[in-house]
Amino acid sequence: MHVANEVSRRQAMQDAPTYWWDRQNVWSQAATKLKVKIQRARRFLLALAVVAAITGTASAQMEIWRNDSGRYAAFAAAVAAGLTPLAGRGSRPSLIRDWTRIRSVSEAIKAEVLTYLAHVSPYRENSAAENLWDRCSRFEQEAADLMGHAIGILPKERQLPPVGDVDTYCERRIQGQIRDYYRPQTLNMKRRENAVHYVASFFAIAATVLAGVSGALGIEHAAVWVATAATMGTAVIAYGTAARYSYQYLEYSRTADELQRLLAGRQLVGGAASHHEDDRFVAQCERIISAQNEAWMTSWKSEE
Repeated sequence: MHVANEVSRRQAMQDAPTYWWDRQNVWSQAATKLKVKIQRARRFLLALAVVAAITGTASAQMEIWRNDSGRYAAFAAAVAAGLTPLAGRGSRPSLIRDWTRIRSVSEAIKAEVLTYLAHVSPYRENSAAENLWDRCSRFEQEAADLMGHAIGILPKERQLPPVGDVDTYCERRIQGQIRDYYRPQTLNMKRRENAVHYVASFFAIAATVLAGVSGALGIEHAAVWVATAATMGTAVIAYGTAARYSYQYLEYSRTADELQRLLAGRQLVGGAASHHEDDRFVAQCERIISAQNEAWMTSWKSEE
C-alpha cells in the first residue's frame, strides 16, 4: 500500500505543471466572467443616466403640449431612475475587489508555472514539482472564499507553453506578453480614453451652445436642456473615471517599457548569463508583471 501511494504521489508531482496550468485557466475564465459583468453594469448605468436626463427634461417640455407624450417620457425617466440602484449592484466595490483578487490568483499561478518550466530558482532542485504544488496550493487556499466564482467552469483544452529554458521564456512569456497584451491594451485604453474625452467635450459644447441660444435668442425651451447636456457630460466623465482608462493606459505602457528594457539588457549579455543571473532576470520580469496587478488592487481598494 505504501509503495502504491508513493507511485501515485510521484505521478501527481509529474502532472503538477499541467494540473496547475488548467487551474490557472479556470481562475482566468472566472476573472474574465466577473470583469464582463462589471463592465456591463457600468455601461448600463451610463445608459440609464442618459435616458433619465433626456426623458426627464423632455417630459417637462411635453407637458406644455398637454398630450400623453409627456406622461410617457416621465414614466421612462422614473423607470430609469428606479433601475439605477439595481444596476449599480453589478459594479459594487466588493465585486471589483473579488475580480482583482481572482485575477491576482490567476496571474500568480501562471507566473509559477512559467518559472517552473524555465527551470530557474526556486525550481532548480529535484523537489521542483513538489515546490510548485505547494506554492500554487497556497494561492488557492488564500482565495478559498472566491471559489464560488469558479463553480461550473472547466479548463479549456490547451498545451503547456513551449518553455524549457530562459531563452524560450523570453520569447513566449515576455515578448509574447509585450506584443500580444501590453502594447495592444495600451492602444485600446488610449482609444477609450480619447472616446470619453470627445463625447464629454461634445456635451460640454452642446450645453454652451444651448445656453447661448437661450440667452441671445430668448428661446426658453433651449435653456432647460443646458442642465441636461451638462448632466450627460458628467455621466460620461464618471463612466471614464470608473473604468480608469487613463490609469490603465499608463500602467500597460509602463509595464511594457520596463519589460522591454529588461529584455534589451539581457540581449547585451547574450548566452553568457549565469544561473544566478537567469534566476534574477526571471524574478525581475515576474515582479514587474505582478506589480501591475498589485497596483490595480491597491487602486480599487482605495475606493472602499
